[in-house]
Amino acid sequence: SYKMYLPEDGKRTRIGITGQEVEEAMNKANLGYNDFYGITIENLKDMVEETNEKKYLLEKGLDKYYFVNYSEFIMLNLSQIQKLKKRVTELEKLLGGNQ
Repeated sequence: SYKMYLPEDGKRTRIGITGQEVEEAMNKANLGYNDFYGITIENLKDMVEETNEKKYLLEKGLDKYYFVNYSEFIMLNLSQIQKLKKRVTELEKLLGGNQ
């Protein structure tokens, strides 16, 4: 979770991940934006719509806006769950369990 401050709604706790965290993880995994569409990054100055959020971020000296594409994580998570399930089954066999 993270705290986000916007003048119109105050500090609210948001549950999720930040685009910067996704970008960092992608860099560590040597994944480019064509490999995984987990985030979209836009230059704030190029964004046509004028919003309070955009104005606030520009005033804070930020120049990028990160959008987390949560739907892209569904298959990634499913794949990892399947791998973990297979590994648990293998370990249970090694331990002689019949779960």
